[in-house]
Order: sequence, then C-alpha cells, then structure tokens
Amino acid sequence: MLTVTLSCVGLYLLLMLALGLRAFFRRKNTLEDYILAGRSVSWIHLGLTYFATWFSTFAFLGAPGFFYKQGASWLLVMGFINCGTPLLIWLVGRRVWALGRIRGYITPADMLADRFGGNSVRMITAIVSLLALVPYCLIQIVGIGKVLAVSTHGVVTYDSGVLVAACVTAIYLFAGGIRAVIWTDSVQGLFFLSVLIIAAVVVVVNTADLQLSLAYSQSAHPDRFALDMDSVGAPLSLAAAWYCGALVLPHMWQRSYMARSSREFSRGVMLHSVMTITLVSLTMLVGFLATPLVEELKDSDTLLPHLFQHYAPWATPLLIVAVFAAGMSTIDSQLLTASSVIVRDLLQRDDKRASMLSRLFSVGF
Repeated sequence: MLTVTLSCVGLYLLLMLALGLRAFFRRKNTLEDYILAGRSVSWIHLGLTYFATWFSTFAFLGAPGFFYKQGASWLLVMGFINCGTPLLIWLVGRRVWALGRIRGYITPADMLADRFGGNSVRMITAIVSLLALVPYCLIQIVGIGKVLAVSTHGVVTYDSGVLVAACVTAIYLFAGGIRAVIWTDSVQGLFFLSVLIIAAVVVVVNTADLQLSLAYSQSAHPDRFALDMDSVGAPLSLAAAWYCGALVLPHMWQRSYMARSSREFSRGVMLHSVMTITLVSLTMLVGFLATPLVEELKDSDTLLPHLFQHYAPWATPLLIVAVFAAGMSTIDSQLLTASSVIVRDLLQRDDKRASMLSRLFSVGF
C-alpha cells in the first residue's frame, strides 16, 4: 500500500509539472498574460478554477468532520456560505469584470485605488491582501505535509512532504503562470470531487439502511440534528463573515478579471455553483451518516482518513492525492496573486520585466 501511495503521488506531481510545461509554450511575456491569461478564460475553465481554488484541504480534513461533530449548526454555515457565495460573485463579479476589461485592472488594489484615489489606498489594500494570503497559504502546505507523513507512517517526513509540494508548485507557477494554475485546477477540482463521491458511496454501502442509520445517529446525538438557539449567533456570524469575505479574498477577486466575456463569466459561476452544492451535499451525507460507522473521534479532522482506512483501504492512496490536489489548487492561486500584488501594487512595475519579476516572487514565496 505504501508503494501504491507513493506511486500515485508521484504520478500526480508529474502530471502537474507536465501541465505547467505545456502552459510555458503558450505564454506571452506580459504581466496581464502571466496573471490573467490575457483575459481570455472560457466558462468551463473559469468555473473549475473558481471551484478548485475556493475548496482547500479543508474539504477533506475539516468539512466532513464538522458535519459529523456539529451537525445542523455546521449545515447552516456551509449551506449559507457555499450556496450563497456564487450568487454574490455573479451579482458583483460581472461589474468587476466589466471595470477590469475597460480600465485594465489586474489586482484588487487597482480598482480601489482608481475609485478612491491616492497611492495610500493602493498600499493599504496590497498589505491587507498579503496579510490575508500568507497564513491561508501556509495552512494548505502544512496540511499536505502532515497527511503525507501520517499516511506513509513517517517513511516520508513532514519536511519532505512540504518541500516536494512547494517545489512542484513553484516550478509550474514559474513556467506557466495562471494558465498552468487553471489547467492544474481543472484536473485537481474534478479529481477531489470524484474522491468525495467515492467517500459518500463507501458510507452508503456500509450502512445497511439509510433511514435506520439516520435514526441511529439522531438517537445517539440528538444535539447534532437541531439548532441550539442559545448559541446560534456563532454559526450565523461565521456564515455572514465568510459569505461577504469570499468575494474579496484577493485570489478570488482576481478571477473576476479573467473571463473572455460577461456571458462566459456568468456560465462559469453557474458551473462553480453546481459543483459547490454537490460537494457540500456529499460532505453533509458523509458527516451525518458516519456515526454508526465511527462512534467517537477525538479529532474530527481524521473522519475521512478513518473511514477510508477501515472500509475502503484500496482508496486511501486516492484520498492522499486528493488532499494534495485540494491544497495545491489553493496554494498556487494565492502565490500567484501575492506576487502580482508585490509587483503591481508595492513596486508599481508594469514594464516588460514585470512578468519575470512576478515569476521570481512566486518562486520566492
């Protein structure tokens, strides 16, 4: 199993490098092409990169476990955020796209500085963007290192896992920029959604009767199936913050500039919405039905690894690769956006060397 796991991870990383190399031969030596693919992204690729970028390692190591542990409270959070956010992106994002097309915006600070005037607005936005991106990015790569170390029983160390993921991401980012990100996101998003479908099938197959399983879960933990109105403020405030915050995350904002047309943008957001609702439904199904299969877990983040290990060991390598895919599909976008913020907003470069500077900053990060 260890050999199979390492082989799957190796093949996945080679595929990411191959896609980055392919993007390298399609490049144009401009900052707009490196960061936004020349504003020519189709609706299919836009929808897939929105989906893969938004869902990180949390989709595997957090969301199912929160449904398992918190039940209805977490359904309120996940449902509100992930079903409402695409609608907000569609309502606001089309206007952001139009302004970006007309005025040539590349970063979030471009639009805010143009609207409100003054270099101080640009600088403040750039600094806040970097403060938001760096810890979010670190969480993903730390998760990858931990999963690889645990799944290989220490044969591959945490340091090695972090180093490999970082180096592969840096190479295809340097080579292909946003085109490499979009192409790898398309593969990664479809792959980790497929693994969640497998997880849902595993749970359903191993529960003899869905109605009985739900009844058992409800009788064992009735608190998970009802909102505690005395503490409903916590999930509501979390949902509201993420609902509004998702749109202005710098790497999500930048995707609003990429579409080929307004129609392509709208269709891309619709695809993102359908895939998002599917993922939320799958994680909810796994979390709610897992109680008869997994009585108690000290760490709810280990729910999916536990289920795969005990009920579908053959699929464990796929889960590990899916964690890689979910983490890297978020890291690459954040690194690329961070590099554009430094070059475009802090250094205020927009010459022929800006593209190479952005590549170097991506690798440096």
